[in-house]
Amino acid sequence: MPGKVSFMDTERFPQQLAGTARFTLGLPRAFTLSPDGRRVLFLRTRGGEDPASCLWLLDDAGEHLLAAPEDLTRPGEVPEAELIRRERARESATGIVAYSTDAALRTAVFAVDGHLWAVDIPVGIPVGIPVDPAARPAPRPVPAAGPVTDPRVDPTGARVAYVTGGALHVTGLDGGDRALATPGGPHVTWGLAEHVAAESMHRTRGHWWAPDGTRLLAARADTSSATPPGSISSPAPRPAPPRAPSSTSPRPPAPATC
Repeated sequence: MPGKVSFMDTERFPQQLAGTARFTLGLPRAFTLSPDGRRVLFLRTRGGEDPASCLWLLDDAGEHLLAAPEDLTRPGEVPEAELIRRERARESATGIVAYSTDAALRTAVFAVDGHLWAVDIPVGIPVGIPVDPAARPAPRPVPAAGPVTDPRVDPTGARVAYVTGGALHVTGLDGGDRALATPGGPHVTWGLAEHVAAESMHRTRGHWWAPDGTRLLAARADTSSATPPGSISSPAPRPAPPRAPSSTSPRPPAPATC
């Protein structure tokens, strides 16, 4: 009503702030536009207090749910490397929190609870004609060598690069996995953004496909020379996030070729 003043219930504000992940749940994000500008892929939870993020498609026919975490019923746990990546990316949602697509926006890949999934993205859904959700392509599992972190499909949509156990792997959508670069030590990782890159340089990824999908650029991080922080009141080291490499860390060897 004109002239009516609404007041916020300040006593409930802390609960609302926590329950909505700082009022971010339910908001669309992580947009990817198709080359022709007719389709948009994005992530969104299904409500302001629902923490489970889903993959959606928006086109001329409206919004379409492509993948929901409750439909991906393979038991597993989120790997430690993925938990670290989410913390550094300030990710507060669960479910499908990141995805990758090919250049034509025909295929999307993502990881849920350490498992790798792929889904075909519909093209040319009729406008004004109801579409049976059961008739849409369902996400399908992709074989992987271990718990998956940061999967990236190549621009042609044929292969997926991902990290498991600190090693960078590539697999076809139907299998054929192989390791491109292995750690060679407990404090070495390939294909991930280390602490300094993520927190100081705001780089949240560690491997990139060439435009033709035939080569990969990968970051190698060695934190063996870093010293874990200790307590001010006790000389004993305290549990801490993964170590950050020091400025005196030795230079890594030449990167492996794909």
